[in-house]
Formats: sequence, C-alpha cells, structure tokens
Amino acid sequence: MNLAQGLDRFGLAVGGAIAPIRERLRPFARHQRTAQGAAAALGPERDHLVYMLDGHAKLVARTPGGQDRIVAFHCAGDLVTVPAAGLHAYALAAIRDCNLLAFGRTELLAAVRDDPAMLEAVFNQVIDGLERCRENAVNLGRKSASKRVASFLLTMAKRGGQGAGDAPVVELPMSRRDVSDYLGLTIETISRQISEMRKLGLIATPSRSRVQLLDCEALKARANHFAGAE
Repeated sequence: MNLAQGLDRFGLAVGGAIAPIRERLRPFARHQRTAQGAAAALGPERDHLVYMLDGHAKLVARTPGGQDRIVAFHCAGDLVTVPAAGLHAYALAAIRDCNLLAFGRTELLAAVRDDPAMLEAVFNQVIDGLERCRENAVNLGRKSASKRVASFLLTMAKRGGQGAGDAPVVELPMSRRDVSDYLGLTIETISRQISEMRKLGLIATPSRSRVQLLDCEALKARANHFAGAE
C-alpha cells in the first residue's frame, strides 16, 4: 500500500470526495508500515493523529523510569491520538503488522476545518477513543476482576465482533500479558475468569486468539452494564 492508496482509504472512512481529500492531505500525511513488535516512527515533540489502515496496535504510556502501561488497543479504522511527550512518553506499538497514516494533529485539523463533514468524522473518531479510555478508567477504579474481563470482551465485540446474531466472535490478537496490563489484573486472574465464563456457558474459545460471546445479556449483567447498553 502506498501513500495515495492510504489517503483514498482514509477519504472513504470520513465520507468525503476521494481526490480532493487526497490532494489536500498529501503534503503532510506520512504512510508507514510498522512491523509486529515495533513502534511507529512518530516524533515525540508534537501531537499526532494516526489512522489505522490495517493491523492491530496498542498505545503505550512510558514513564521516565522505563515502565510501560497500555492505554488502549486499536485496530483498522481507528483514528488514534498519540500525544507529545509530557508527564509520559507515548508510543503506538504494532501487535500485528500495521499500515498507518500519520498526521501532525495541528496540520490535520487545519486541513479539515473548512469541511464540516470531514471535521465531524474526525471529531467522532476521537470521541470514540476517549469513550473507550473512560470506560477502562471506570473498570480499573471500581470493578471486580469478573466485571473487568466481561466488560473488556463486550467492548471488543462492539468494536469488531464478527458473525451475525447474538453470538459474535471477538478477535484478541494481543497477548494475555497485554490484556492483564490493560485491565490491571494478573495473567492468572485473566485465565481464571475466561475459564469460569466458559464453564458457565457465557463464552466459547474456538482458538487462543478468538472468543465467541454466547450470552451477551448475561455478560452485560456480569459487567454491571445498564440494561440495553451496547
């Protein structure tokens, strides 16, 4: 995939006319392919917005002491805010090989400011990411291990669950260690919760990286979500 193809895909995602978007954004868009395990090459001195063309990645906050904390997981179609270095340094690390479009935040917002449809699409993408971070903050602060894991599975299903009906299949390309770091739980606790939900008939695990949600309503109750919430 080259820069023009990436910009075309971004244009489709924001619902605009492809050629004008491509020409408007080409001067400051950077396409890069990031291999599994590597971090995207983003300068730490300014904020970036990164559009995930494909693959899976994690946003990591790094402390001066070298400790990492996973802030969010991202997949194809996400527009990721990667802040400049401040109290923490941030990195977007590939869980699987990724194609990315990277923009300086200031330049992208300036380019779409006079296009209401594009501005709304970019705004909605950023708000979606903030909502996911807020939900995880609630998980970490107030929920038990069982609630955290159930809520995580439901969130992943909402973002990209495959299959029709009430039993979506969720792809989890990240490691159990990554999930445990994200949820603030041990790997052993994650495994116990998955096993318990499987025994209760709430989920099935067709493979190590796939989970099928067999009873979404029961999982919502377990996660302490409001009735009818997605």
